Amino acid sequence: MSIYVRTPIAIALPLIAVLSVAACDRGPAEVDPETTEGPAGPRQWEPLDPGALTPHQRALADYAGASRGLMGQRLMGTVMEAAAEDGFGAAVEVCVHEAEPIAAEISELRGVAIGRTSTELRNPDNQPPEWARDHIAAGVDDQFFAAANDGTLGTAIPIHLAAPCANCHGTTEQLAPGVPEALNLHYPEDQATGYRKGDLRGWFWVEVPPEAVPVPEGTRASREGGEDSALSPGAALYVDYCAACHGRDGQGVPEVFPPLVDTSTALGDPTALIAITLDGVAGPLDVDGDEYDGFMPGQAQLSDQEVAKLLNYIRTSWGNDASTVDECMVRTVRDRTADRTSAWNQNDLDALWAEIEEEPWIADCQ
Repeated sequence: MSIYVRTPIAIALPLIAVLSVAACDRGPAEVDPETTEGPAGPRQWEPLDPGALTPHQRALADYAGASRGLMGQRLMGTVMEAAAEDGFGAAVEVCVHEAEPIAAEISELRGVAIGRTSTELRNPDNQPPEWARDHIAAGVDDQFFAAANDGTLGTAIPIHLAAPCANCHGTTEQLAPGVPEALNLHYPEDQATGYRKGDLRGWFWVEVPPEAVPVPEGTRASREGGEDSALSPGAALYVDYCAACHGRDGQGVPEVFPPLVDTSTALGDPTALIAITLDGVAGPLDVDGDEYDGFMPGQAQLSDQEVAKLLNYIRTSWGNDASTVDECMVRTVRDRTADRTSAWNQNDLDALWAEIEEEPWIADCQ
């Protein structure tokens, strides 16, 4: 089985972030959450109010998100390539043999400690760091922040099950052929199945030392007191779920994530845009003649209202001027795609566009 990394680091590093990862549970790269130390010895942690982060802490949080995204993209690309070639049983083999080296590489490259955890573990060594233990044990579906006495920022970021991940983490009837056997072989005490698309699957955790990002001068302050505090609901959703990959300016990343400015996908009939938002999309994709080979997880956990606000922000920002998306449209597309178990790809989207051209899905909402 060949292992293929879908996205080159040099292209993906500036903006990449993925809000859900594939079916792997491996521990962090040579990091023991119980004994993580700074230059002055064991760190002492205190929880942080997400709305009261300093400008430097917000910059560290952005760096953590990009690091999380880079690891997720590398791992998802490797897993999905293995699954395409040899089935999802082979994808489990990737998790066993490739996930830890990928984590080590990202940790060294970015200068962070990074890992994943859950209340229902596949790998029993994948325990949460001490500073996030209570938050994770409570199953809180929110991003959590903590600060150490040496200035290190810790954050735990929820992972929601994307459609492709149900092949290895789903209910018994959703598990792909070969997966139960691979799990019995490598993870006989596995607890990480039975999830459905959009369920809270676990958390990424990242620790970023203060020297990873220079102290910003004149940059945005916290959500309560700076630039972000004035964001509309749609803009805030975009910052939280989209900006790390597509950029705050909507320009995307060449060859990886398409721009959202003046493209047919963003500005045309919103059916496909809604479907992609809910279920994700996997490259390669052709967007107005340019190819992009990234992976975007679905965000089915967002409400119909949130999806509508998010997409209306995209469709009316950066000079875009497209029609309004309403909750009826989102609900209709959600219902029509409720049985979908994988991310959209180019062939799927071509078929969808042909279908809605003949019989629009959302005509009754307009």
